[in-house]
Parts: sequence; C-alpha cells; structure tokens
Amino acid sequence: YNALDRWSSGISDAVTVPSPIMQARLRRAIFVPNGIPDSASASLEHRRSLRAKLGFDEQAILVGTLGRLSPEKGIDTWIKSAKRLKNCPNIYWVMAGEGPLEADVRRASSEFPNVRFIGYVPSADELLP
Repeated sequence: YNALDRWSSGISDAVTVPSPIMQARLRRAIFVPNGIPDSASASLEHRRSLRAKLGFDEQAILVGTLGRLSPEKGIDTWIKSAKRLKNCPNIYWVMAGEGPLEADVRRASSEFPNVRFIGYVPSADELLP
C-alpha cells in the first residue's frame, strides 16, 4: 500500500494530507483535517471511572475501537485478532458502535471471554480520550 501510495502521489495533480507538517513536506498537497480533532489524553480519574463503568479493573489492557461496524472498517481483522489472543490473560477487546456487522461482533463477544461489545454509544466523547 505505501509503495503504491508513494508512486501514485508522484503522478497525481494533488494529494490530500491530514496535517500541515505533511503539507509542508509534499508538493501539491492539500491539507484536509481529520474529522475528529485530536484531544488531550484522558485524566487518570476519567480512565478509572470509565473502566469501572464498563466492568474492567485498572490492570486490564483494553484494545478498543469505536465506529461503524462495516466491512471497510476491518471489523473481521479485529475479530480475528481478538480470537488469536483469546488466551492472553488481562487483554480485552472492546467494541463500540453499530452497523451491518453487529451480529458478527455480538457472536464474537459471546464466543470469546476477552471480547466485550458495548453497542451504540450516543456520546463518543466519553470514550475517545
């Protein structure tokens, strides 16, 4: 992918980049900011509170994703990764969202004790940091 990206950007009229730093490095680059702005890391208290709300202790390692549950988002890869690491103690895969692959994620959460599906979250701001 990266090789194709480098090759095609050289023959393109313009390319889009997600940061002004990248724009300064590339000719013909157009800066398009990410849809979700970068934010500060969550405070320790926020993290503790959210972990408790979701039923995890402070030592749990959480691999989280939040978004539309659709094929182009790599949900199948996420499920395969969780399955591959199902016997690793204290590593949990947490998915929030909804979409056409919701049944697959629900099935994974019932088959593997390390997968937790929390469904649609009305305010992603709580989880993003």
